[in-house]
Amino acid sequence: MLSLTTILSLGLDEGQEIFGGDDPDEIRRRAAAFGIREVLIHDGDRGCWFDDGLTMVHEPAAPSTVVDTVGAGDAFLGAYLGARLLGGDRAAAAWLANQFGARATEAIGDTAGIPGRAEAARLLTAALALSRHHPG
Repeated sequence: MLSLTTILSLGLDEGQEIFGGDDPDEIRRRAAAFGIREVLIHDGDRGCWFDDGLTMVHEPAAPSTVVDTVGAGDAFLGAYLGARLLGGDRAAAAWLANQFGARATEAIGDTAGIPGRAEAARLLTAALALSRHHPG
């Protein structure tokens, strides 16, 4: 399946299982051997690592008061992919993913903490503005 993958999103613990290590740059290198062009590694309350095209870059987690982690990964990945599809670069998409993932942990259940339409639009606008400053 890896050879059919364009964007790989996984947890640091999953990187250990799949690629035999938890070093983000090593995971990226091993993923690239399968033809994967973009790697995103979520690392819980430590944030995430994104592939800037050359190396893995750490994006710190957004602050949150964790109540429930259910749905956080889905919110995280949905925001990342949404930002990329709308023209955001990898750095901006990682920032937005952390925002959505953090907010999802602040309420019980899959969707209660996810930003509503107005807040989501504001966060997306902020992320896309970041892209103008960090092309890639």
